[in-house]
Amino acid sequence: MAIAPAAAPDLIIGLAGLALTFAALVSGARLLGLWLADPLTGAVAAFAAYFCSPLWFHSRTFFTEPYTWSLAVLSIAATSAGRLFLGSVLLGLTLVTKESALLLVVVVLAGVAACLGLRRAAVLAMGPATTGTLWVVSNVARGLPPFLTSQPFQAGDLLDGARGLFLAADRGLIWFAPLLVAGTAAWLASAAGDALRQRHRPAQVCARGATEPTPGIADDAPGPDRFARESTAGPEHRFLPLFAVLALAAYFGLAAAWIDWRGGSGFGPRLLLPGLPGLALPLASVIRTGRRALRLFLAALGVAGFTVGWCAALDPVGAFWDPTVLSLVTARPAVTAAGLALATWIALRVLRLLPFTRPATTWAATTSGEARIRKLEP
Repeated sequence: MAIAPAAAPDLIIGLAGLALTFAALVSGARLLGLWLADPLTGAVAAFAAYFCSPLWFHSRTFFTEPYTWSLAVLSIAATSAGRLFLGSVLLGLTLVTKESALLLVVVVLAGVAACLGLRRAAVLAMGPATTGTLWVVSNVARGLPPFLTSQPFQAGDLLDGARGLFLAADRGLIWFAPLLVAGTAAWLASAAGDALRQRHRPAQVCARGATEPTPGIADDAPGPDRFARESTAGPEHRFLPLFAVLALAAYFGLAAAWIDWRGGSGFGPRLLLPGLPGLALPLASVIRTGRRALRLFLAALGVAGFTVGWCAALDPVGAFWDPTVLSLVTARPAVTAAGLALATWIALRVLRLLPFTRPATTWAATTSGEARIRKLEP
């Protein structure tokens, strides 16, 4: 029997999108907490990445991008919990949302292969492989080219698209998600510095013990904790943010090369949305290890990003039709002031709650050259 047959399905679809993105947000926060062995910082990074970027606004829209990133995050969460079949199904559904989701699927599989091994990555790939096979069979059965997409790709000016996606007043990532841009840049700078210092250290001091347990997780822990240990205990766990950066870079390159890099009317860089949630990884690392001045700088950018999202959330119709950040925040000064005050209050509370700065990595070489895990301060 039909449910409200005379009504449009907007409300049902909207609530389903909100529920899916919220479930992904909570799951992502838990994953970050496990990765850092610091649930509070993980939650702060996850919620900041969501509410200080266009992810918040677009969770209420009917575009496919919110479904793409949500299903991918839930797939990673299921895989980390040892539920490979469920993770495979969710990753297959990720590919259903849009053909370009293949970029995100490939990066997820590469990360799983690096952290959990090729065998588990192969199991996880069964879902996307099934989806892709059904797509090809469907095209062939209808007499179409096997790899025909719903919208043909038309190449545009790559440099113009890249400049627009990063700097344009109505699409620029730097204006709509300044916190994620700064967090990623800080992590890349830190990683580059670590790599340069590593080259000048004696080999025995740089040794890493790949079999040491993750702090707080028993070495023989069963179930989800066992998978969490395996995905964060190896020396490659420090470079998980690199996979997130690669995902964004792939989406950025594809969108910039397309003739319609703006993605039609909308709020911010919509075509980059599936690559944004992963940037919570480098952001979390920087929040956990950054000095007080850096944390204050990131907090200020978070306040700015939240205020823009707040203005868009309270004027969704106006925000949908290609607003610039300046036009959005100046349209209703009282709304902007309220959002700024709320964001500042939240940021100050969070800064007080965050633990002291932690070492840049939980791996530390002892003076004798034996690799061990540095015990985290309570």
